[in-house]
Amino acid sequence: MLKTISIESLFDIYSYTLDIKPDEVPLRFITGPNGYGKTTILNILNALYTSKIRELAVIPFKHLQLTFDDGYEVTVAQLRDYTIDEDADESSLTNVHLDIEFRKSGNEQFVYSIKWNSQKEVDSEEDLGNLGLSLYFTSHPLYYIRDGRVQTPDGVPTVKKHVDILKVLLRETENQSFRERLKVFSDIIKKSAFAHKTMQIDPRYGYRFIADNEERTILAVDKLSSGEQQMLIMAFELLFMAPDDSLVLIDEPEISFHQMWQVDYLANLQSIMALRNLQCVVSTHSPQIFNMNWDLSVDLYEQSQANL
Repeated sequence: MLKTISIESLFDIYSYTLDIKPDEVPLRFITGPNGYGKTTILNILNALYTSKIRELAVIPFKHLQLTFDDGYEVTVAQLRDYTIDEDADESSLTNVHLDIEFRKSGNEQFVYSIKWNSQKEVDSEEDLGNLGLSLYFTSHPLYYIRDGRVQTPDGVPTVKKHVDILKVLLRETENQSFRERLKVFSDIIKKSAFAHKTMQIDPRYGYRFIADNEERTILAVDKLSSGEQQMLIMAFELLFMAPDDSLVLIDEPEISFHQMWQVDYLANLQSIMALRNLQCVVSTHSPQIFNMNWDLSVDLYEQSQANL
């Protein structure tokens, strides 16, 4: 599991050291005002774990270090080249250099090392020959639940995609683990008390909602409220989509949630994590999301003030 994240000169302004503490609770909430880098830190982790080197190079920082509880570490040094236009009184970025090293902590011998720059011609942005690091992250997968999760990248409502996935799972999966996850999914939605509607689960239709009226109207899942869709998406992705043993990044889970749903979020998340071997890093503006359990949070504003 990821143990610590240290980043120096994010946006050429902030330096942070985030203690994820997997030995205590594999769950951390990153808080802080707008503009302090909560989502950016998630984007950095996603780019590195998935070998999106160009995406990593877009984000300005000087040095990044990740340490893991198995004794390995990854460091990234970034250098940005600029040309200065004295007439326009501004500078232009011309090149970005990344020096990525992967090693056993305290060992000078590299398991993997690569030097890269943004002007270098490569066959594939996804695989720059970093076999050692790619193999490591294959056994330490990452799953990212972004803030724009109501629709898939191709514009399909996410809940409709999940309905189709659940139909297949209900027909093809029959084991104790799946039944337990299905029960937790159902319990979370039932506890959330969707307004005047009831969820039904069946292999014929995955899940659907029936209005609490005389006609028992079947409601289209993509016509549910944004908050109801967010609740369904969050629970479904964590229970059925995130790989086992993965680091799950969750960006602003409070979007469209009523305050009571925010207060319930931590208990819901913990009930899911009790079934699944997941580590979660969550960015949020709302302390209600972690029920004011400040020991589960790291505050970027406090760290930025301490580093002044």
